Amino acid sequence: MHFSIETRLPFLDPRLAEYVAAMPLNFKIRDGWTKRVFREAMRDILPTEIRLRRGKVGFETPQNRWLFRELSGQIRSLFSCELKSARFVKKDRILELFRAACQGKVSRWEAAFLWRCINLELWMQTFIPQLDLR
Repeated sequence: MHFSIETRLPFLDPRLAEYVAAMPLNFKIRDGWTKRVFREAMRDILPTEIRLRRGKVGFETPQNRWLFRELSGQIRSLFSCELKSARFVKKDRILELFRAACQGKVSRWEAAFLWRCINLELWMQTFIPQLDLR
């Protein structure tokens, strides 16, 4: 959160949080609609298709583009040498999965797994460089 792009900060005011918490439930939820009072307050401010949108829309960082395109050379070299994390991951499988990710052929779960493997290896190289775990 140090360099966050956070859009909810006005809603973190304790006075507003206490006020909303004290509201009757039917002011917050009615007929399957959440945030009812807020949606009504935004009636003349937001377009209807946004104000009545039910699904959450998050702000996602482009980590797949960073990892599998822009930083692919550095990550490939990270896994091309002796791995500190070799006891925990299968290097050949990681490289195979990474090649597939660079071609956009992995699920988001596989991409998340690769991210964890990258972090594990970097953490081990940084914090336990002398330790031989083989």
